[in-house]
Amino acid sequence: MDAKLFALAAGGTSVIEPEDTQWGARRCRVLDPQGQEWSAGTYQPGIAS
Repeated sequence: MDAKLFALAAGGTSVIEPEDTQWGARRCRVLDPQGQEWSAGTYQPGIAS
């Protein structure tokens, strides 16, 4: 995911690697250098795994 790459390049650390969920989403989480946790994802209804 592009959001994860930008966050890591800015000094963040990965909390949850990009993953596909059971409800059809793709998500990841990153911790920034100030300690804030960021979440990014997409949702595609009807594409549940």
